[in-house]
Amino acid sequence: MKRVLLIFILLLGTSFAAHSQELTTSNKYSLTMHIVRIGEDKTLDEGTTVRWHIATASIEGRTYGLRVLRRSWRPLDWLHVGNYPCRRTKHGCELQYEDGGKVHEREFVIVSEE
Repeated sequence: MKRVLLIFILLLGTSFAAHSQELTTSNKYSLTMHIVRIGEDKTLDEGTTVRWHIATASIEGRTYGLRVLRRSWRPLDWLHVGNYPCRRTKHGCELQYEDGGKVHEREFVIVSEE
């Protein structure tokens, strides 16, 4: 009986560890963002070019124009058209995505609403 219980606990712990890095639909990320279009934009700010990732997404039946500051010069390969768990923030929404086998969060600012 002790051996069966020990095996059960080990399997449960392994299962929990395997799922801890998956995208979640917990209370924190209870909404779903459906990204329908992705692009890039740039603006000039005090003589410096600022590059943005822009997206069009649907959240709770409403369509939004979103943007996020581009962190590097590499292409936007972490974001694809599809569904992502998200939550509302003060200026937009934060979504969860997977990149390199890890789960990340990124906040998008709402710039327009259709």
